[in-house]
Amino acid sequence: PDKRIHVLTRGHRMTAEVQEGYLRLARRVRQRTVGVERTRTATVPAGDGGRVQACLVPSRAHEDQLVLERILRVHHEESVPLDQILVVARSGARVAATARHLEAEGVPVVQDAAGAVLKDEPAVAPLLTLLRAVSAQAEDPEDAVALDPDEAVALLRGRYGLATALHVRRLRQDLLAAERARGRARPSDELLVAALGDPSLAGEERDRHRALRRIAWMHRAGLAAAREPGATAETVLWAAWDASGRADRWRATALGQVEGAATRREARQADADLDAVVALFRVAERFVDQFPGAAPADFAAYMQSQDLPMDTLARRAEGADAVHVRTPAAAAGRQWHTVIVVGLQEGQWPNTTLRGQLLGATYLADLLTAPEAAAWPTDHRTRLAEVRQDELRMLAAAVSRARHRVVATAVRNEDESPSDFLDLLDPVADPVAGRPFPPVPPPLTAP
Repeated sequence: PDKRIHVLTRGHRMTAEVQEGYLRLARRVRQRTVGVERTRTATVPAGDGGRVQACLVPSRAHEDQLVLERILRVHHEESVPLDQILVVARSGARVAATARHLEAEGVPVVQDAAGAVLKDEPAVAPLLTLLRAVSAQAEDPEDAVALDPDEAVALLRGRYGLATALHVRRLRQDLLAAERARGRARPSDELLVAALGDPSLAGEERDRHRALRRIAWMHRAGLAAAREPGATAETVLWAAWDASGRADRWRATALGQVEGAATRREARQADADLDAVVALFRVAERFVDQFPGAAPADFAAYMQSQDLPMDTLARRAEGADAVHVRTPAAAAGRQWHTVIVVGLQEGQWPNTTLRGQLLGATYLADLLTAPEAAAWPTDHRTRLAEVRQDELRMLAAAVSRARHRVVATAVRNEDESPSDFLDLLDPVADPVAGRPFPPVPPPLTAP
């Protein structure tokens, strides 16, 4: 049969201004086939309040505040459900940081589960730290607590210790005072690590020592399990987890009645923590089955080497009403009323660092896919142009997720400058005067 190509010249999803902003990006991307993006000339419906806006702010804190303010303004003033708002960041680290900020301000968030690395989960990282420490100590009974001061502080301030910076500071003062009373003069860092194995080093028991006692219980239980004959990663992790006493508390919080933004945030965090711990035990069980006789330290090293997402429970299921925070790849296939693109900084988006240089994978790909007449290997300038095209394609994909509004943000100060992608998406009205800093008003709150 005859092969015919039908070119659609009207956009049926985006408003006119959003489509124009998208096309300003898409037309810069080299097309491998017919430039279909160049043929769109109209939208259906046209002119219904859509907008594309680029915003410069003087600092990262202002950027976070601006994102929060725009989300709440769209939600309260235009009655747009929170789950129709998407915040896009280029990297998983920025996605996580943005999600933490929004959750801290009481905005429910749905974060892409595919980008979560299990070892970095707040409820998992302390367990792995303790697993490594007690495994090392169990092999040498005369060895002290196998932690450095930063790890000790992270345990105290993490999801199990729940200590604040002030609590840790006062604990250090109590340790030093008790040390002087014993006629010794060890530094506070050394005392802090030693106290995880012997909480009595802090002197008289006080309420502010609760974090120290809880981590010490977990350490003691894990160490006892690690010294048992035939100890495995499962048995050691379970002993530490059971000693934490978090299971029932987190379960009650996750299933309890939700009243207000703060309670909702705590319930979501408890639910995520429980799912992460369950996922950790599933991975530990599979590791023990695959490597019989492996020491607990082997599992700790295995988890430390995992830098890519592992299979976890679907703990971040689609919420009833929560802002989505994703990377461009994770946002593919869906659409939102409003899309906020953050972090359009020079050197970050576009990130023109060449990929695949260590093992020369790109050279092999060029050898197999490039036309016979093409020069090989590809020169440095061409590679940079290809990377920039990929970054532009990523931004165009992010913008194309919007139906009515796109907001793009970047920081401009002495240390950081905005990407030229910002002006490509929303050209500045007066190139001489440049783009001004918009005011960042306090976020709207619910009446």
